Amino acid sequence: MGYPVRAAASVQLTAVDFTVGENVEVWSNSRENWLPAVVQGVYLAATTTEGFDVPPGSVKVISSAGVKWVMADSISSVLRKASAEGLATMSKLGAAGGAPSSSTRKLCKNGCGRLVQPGLTRGLKPYDTCCKRCAQKPGANEHDENCGGANVTRAVQCFDVLRSLRDELEAILHDKMVLEQTVRTAFQRVSVPFERLSWQQLRAPLEELLEPFGVRLGVKDHFLEHLCQQHGQPEDRTIDTDGILALSRTVLEDRYRSWFPEILPVSTASFVKQNKRPLEEVYAIGKKLGEGSFGTVYEVDHKLSGERRVCKKIWKTKSDMTSQQILQEIGNMAMLDHPNVIKVFEYFDEPNFVSQIMEPCYGGELQDKVAAFRKTGKAPYDEAFVCDVMKQTLRALAFMHKKPFLHKDLKPQNIMLVDQDSSSIKVIDFGLAELFNPMQKFANFIGGTRLYMAPEVFRQQMTVKTDIWSAGVILYNLLTGDFPFLAQWPPPKGKDEAWWEEQTIQKIKHEAPVRHPLLSKWSACCNDLLMRMLDKDDASRPDAAQCLEHPWFSAYSEVPPTLSVGVLQCVESYARMPELRKGIFLLLAHQYEVQKTALVELRSLFTHFDVRNQGSLSAQDLKAVLVKSGMGGVAAERVCHALDHRRDGQITWTEFTAAAMWYVVCRNNRAIDAAFATFDVDQDGRITARDLQSVLADEKGREAWHKHMPALFEDIEKQEITSIQRTARNAIRSFMHVLKKEAMRYANLDQFRQYLQQNMDFRAGDALYAVS
Repeated sequence: MGYPVRAAASVQLTAVDFTVGENVEVWSNSRENWLPAVVQGVYLAATTTEGFDVPPGSVKVISSAGVKWVMADSISSVLRKASAEGLATMSKLGAAGGAPSSSTRKLCKNGCGRLVQPGLTRGLKPYDTCCKRCAQKPGANEHDENCGGANVTRAVQCFDVLRSLRDELEAILHDKMVLEQTVRTAFQRVSVPFERLSWQQLRAPLEELLEPFGVRLGVKDHFLEHLCQQHGQPEDRTIDTDGILALSRTVLEDRYRSWFPEILPVSTASFVKQNKRPLEEVYAIGKKLGEGSFGTVYEVDHKLSGERRVCKKIWKTKSDMTSQQILQEIGNMAMLDHPNVIKVFEYFDEPNFVSQIMEPCYGGELQDKVAAFRKTGKAPYDEAFVCDVMKQTLRALAFMHKKPFLHKDLKPQNIMLVDQDSSSIKVIDFGLAELFNPMQKFANFIGGTRLYMAPEVFRQQMTVKTDIWSAGVILYNLLTGDFPFLAQWPPPKGKDEAWWEEQTIQKIKHEAPVRHPLLSKWSACCNDLLMRMLDKDDASRPDAAQCLEHPWFSAYSEVPPTLSVGVLQCVESYARMPELRKGIFLLLAHQYEVQKTALVELRSLFTHFDVRNQGSLSAQDLKAVLVKSGMGGVAAERVCHALDHRRDGQITWTEFTAAAMWYVVCRNNRAIDAAFATFDVDQDGRITARDLQSVLADEKGREAWHKHMPALFEDIEKQEITSIQRTARNAIRSFMHVLKKEAMRYANLDQFRQYLQQNMDFRAGDALYAVS
């Protein structure tokens, strides 16, 4: 049997002969064979991509051997059109659930042979077609430029993401000289003199007014007529320079209100409230999960939404915490909106106990893994597991420490695994946690577990670096099943537990970590981070964000997730919603996990784009991603403006998921009904504007919500004609009408559903590009 022959192509092929997403065959020297492949990029002009300078006429392909760049002078000998055999092989690979590499993406269901779009649809399900055009015209062999998630080299508006278009627009509106210069520039651009003009002559320069923002203003006849009637001279249908400036200001003010409306503050912490109804009325109590000296943990089901949760019932008379301390712990958890921090939904304060309702974790404590290691001498996990657990723990700490918020009692018992089959974790137990005030240097009170305490704790100088030390001890636990600082136990004859405690403290303060023989079984990179985290000098010990920059995490980095076209469409549409609707969807995203499988991918996206390792998305960084996806500068900045409910330049986990998931959530009546019950505190089946404000507005935002509620409803009514189906119009109008009335008027559940389920326009899918 002979080896495959690498025959020269009968036709001299060039990059022009290939298209993105096309099935081809590429020659592999290592395998000495032609391999099925897919074209990922065609570069007709010299460019720079992925950090590489790509010469003109190059083609990028992906096959089972990996990614290959084919230069112009090699195309004819290395690349060829797919044969029938190659297409059959490609189809088999697709049917098996994967592209010709390690990817799990399938081929388009319409049989075109191209890869499906990456990521999730608007409905948060995997794509089954390659692009919008192929989905609309199956079998026509017509495809969009973004087919299969391709991000081909294209003319993209050069936009400086550091620019604040909002600030620039405010500067124009607040300074008459800047306004006049902006208007004069628009006139110069179309060679029209800045002087008295006829109304029709004003059209061309007016269309150029928004050019500094990358937007062309569409000026229709009725729009121009309306503006000129306001600011011009109707008798001769002319407008002077003062009128032109006033008219321009009107247009710019209208754009400002549309692009950057006032954001009413909403905090997810305000959603965590005492439920004054009996516990058994709201939840079906299930099996007992555990019991301690202070209370019992039960599995419970939320009756309205059907969601499975956990109830931690703490007896007031038996706990070593006062009722105030128990409520303080709930408040601490409520403040921490992060995917790796346990979420608390609500609590019940009854005469004998306080019941915390939290999200479930089915994988047990991390301590169970460490204990198994200590018992058997064999780790029940590999280094990738350890790396992932530490990465998530440090991400949670980075988020907490930015506030700054100190946990104080980090240990394997306080890290829960979400389920048995993964390394996803949640940090729990915030009973000792402390929020620092802006001028505070050290913790006001000392706490923690001795074996995880840092040297500075014994000097009464606890800072956020103390948590890093504790995380370092946890890493040591995972690598050895043992402790880095531990006096002899049991104590020698004549010594007691007090002696053991003092000796252990001295080791923590003055001795190097024990060089356990099992440490050599783990990578040098892992050991290097361990020693840095256990640096006794807290000034030189890295903080959480610095730890996350360590090369060890890069060695085990996962395949970057893709911010898909579907999720981009949802986020952009959410940004155009009225504040009331956005606030309700934020509540829904916090309280109900409508599609848990999608949350896993959204969590990967959130942490991937958190490039600063701060536990939240920088609005500036997100804007850069959105611009890369094909959104203009204004649209990208408007999205970031709309998602930042707390106006601090950061987008939290729930703010992100609310925008990504609203389209799915609004179709889940059980979740919507449960949200209605949250507002309907008196359980009479009706809610008022005051009910909505009491849940959505915290102390800081109450005045703003009260002030803007009437205007907010008017804005919703303005959108009614274009965004609401005619069949639902009367119900929506009724809902808005009763909410604008006094507290004596009400809206019912059906009206509430109709309001949340009204249609929204989406940006065209073929105008956006998936971003990794």
